Amino acid sequence: MKGELWKAIVFSVIVSLAAIGLGLFYDISNNVTIDICDAIAKLLITFTAVFVFSASVGYGFMPGIVTSLAGPVGFTIYYTLAAPSLERSALSIPGTILSLIANIIILALVYWIVRRSVMKRGGRLLFSAIVSLAVLSLHWAWLTVLNLTGVIGDLPLSVGTALTTLIVLYILTFLASILGRSWWPGIIGGIIFGIAGLIAGAAALDSLVRVFVYAIPYVLIAKTLRGKKK
Repeated sequence: MKGELWKAIVFSVIVSLAAIGLGLFYDISNNVTIDICDAIAKLLITFTAVFVFSASVGYGFMPGIVTSLAGPVGFTIYYTLAAPSLERSALSIPGTILSLIANIIILALVYWIVRRSVMKRGGRLLFSAIVSLAVLSLHWAWLTVLNLTGVIGDLPLSVGTALTTLIVLYILTFLASILGRSWWPGIIGGIIFGIAGLIAGAAALDSLVRVFVYAIPYVLIAKTLRGKKK
């Protein structure tokens, strides 16, 4: 029972992180300024929706459909109710029908990939994609924290920079996964990611955090969710 509960928690965390990572591209392409507080709220609401259904009724087709609707609808309701009381100077995430539909599609796609490919077949290509998207969202969050604390300047976030980062993460993950299907290649990948940041001029603490930013999603997926190769 404890093992299944932990699996549901990890599944919910990874699906939520990867969906936010993929959603970054939609937000950036539509010139939406991404606020860390709204991103955290979106993560928590999405996690709750995924966890409630995965822990209670499992990971099937219908739970995936309901989850993909409940998460985005829940966040849209949150934003609509919270907007009047929140201080938002230069940012506003539009709660439009188009945005809602996009988020439903994004969450459904990520849910399907994790459930049907990573958990059942454990293939290297989609495993690397999910790890990379989860790491991308955590990496963006960490850079945002550094920006808010004045450690780094404004984030030049664009589709190009996000895509470049995702490609680098994907290549790193794919190469790490060649070393084996266990969790320890994620530690090696995290160390390489941290060293790359150090070489690029990041501070020692920043580089150390990047090791965990990369290694945690990789290890969680490889150790808890990734299916056996058939």
